[in-house]
Amino acid sequence: MLLAGRALIFSLGYKPRTIGTHTITIKFCESYLGLGASLKVLVKKFEKMKRKRNYLIYGIGLTISSTEAENAIKNAKQFLKIIEEKINQIRKQKKLI
Repeated sequence: MLLAGRALIFSLGYKPRTIGTHTITIKFCESYLGLGASLKVLVKKFEKMKRKRNYLIYGIGLTISSTEAENAIKNAKQFLKIIEEKINQIRKQKKLI
């Protein structure tokens, strides 16, 4: 989800600074994608997953259930689809595949 958000930022010609990239990406996606209820919920899930990811990577003792992992994958696929549609609107080009 982070890389998809960054792709959206880059497709618009912006480049976030190196420090705080994850938070900047989330805030940008939240602002750019709008405040529709379903998108707002999805971006909040993105932010929550970022915090869990940080703790999983840098913390000790946190685990997630298989259901939570499956839900994260489902949310990521939904987010990727939205980002792909937005980038396709911005960058009108032929698909290679």
